[in-house]
Amino acid sequence: MKQKIVWFVVFLCFCITDAHADNDTQLPVLQLGTYQDHVSTINAFIDLHGCQSLQNANIDENQILTEYLIFCNALARVDAHYDIRLTGYPINERMLDDLASGNLDATAVGVWSNEVTDDKLSLAAPLFREFEFVKGLYTTSTMVDKFTTFDDITRALTLTNQNWHLDWELMKCAGFTLIHVNQYEYMFSMLARGRGELIPLTFSNKPRMQRQPFNTPLYPLEGYKLVFPDTSHFVLRKDNAGTPELQEQLNSGLAILREEGAIQSVYQRLGLLNQRVANWQTIQCMDGAVITPTR
Repeated sequence: MKQKIVWFVVFLCFCITDAHADNDTQLPVLQLGTYQDHVSTINAFIDLHGCQSLQNANIDENQILTEYLIFCNALARVDAHYDIRLTGYPINERMLDDLASGNLDATAVGVWSNEVTDDKLSLAAPLFREFEFVKGLYTTSTMVDKFTTFDDITRALTLTNQNWHLDWELMKCAGFTLIHVNQYEYMFSMLARGRGELIPLTFSNKPRMQRQPFNTPLYPLEGYKLVFPDTSHFVLRKDNAGTPELQEQLNSGLAILREEGAIQSVYQRLGLLNQRVANWQTIQCMDGAVITPTR
């Protein structure tokens, strides 16, 4: 009897040791860049839900959290596991510089292809395809009926950021009156105080497509939209040791998500892909003249 007990104790100790060994197995670390204003939100979500499926995740209106979830879900779909660590940046330029320097492995947020000029960087499969991403022109409820013509819109004080390169160039070319605001939150406090009149924002899926960033209720000017002639991508550093495998895993997972309609569906839930604005006037420009693209 004593011998059986001894063997049972030995077996139990072996099982505990083996379990600890499994728990101590370290996953490869993946250093990802995103926007600094969203790091705490994403980490809080991860602590509560982990890499929750796109279908079940409560993403509210947060595109940056959504794109992190697209990234981790793409890896999960091909059974690729990493210890993901996030670093926050104020603008894409600094994030891409750090990526090119080897301090990051990839971005966890979509970046426009025209911004990726360093040959040390490579693009994953597209998130938004060409002419797919749109924004509205948002203002307060007291001003939403103020702008009756396109000339009224271009004369309005539009708050944006020069580092939003596509927004800035598109609206500048179309003749908008632009004011550079360095910090995102300041735009909304300035608008609430009457120091600006319009802000370019992505649409929501709410009944009136209203947004309420930083507790500032805003509404789109009906009939007008900005359409972006570019594609967005997760960006990777070519020379990092694990990049070829990571890029293959990421692209394979993104292909599965796109085939299932998960990417399109989650962007529709956010209101970013929005059929309600399909027939709205497209603000594009060529040589300063507003045009409507043929596609």
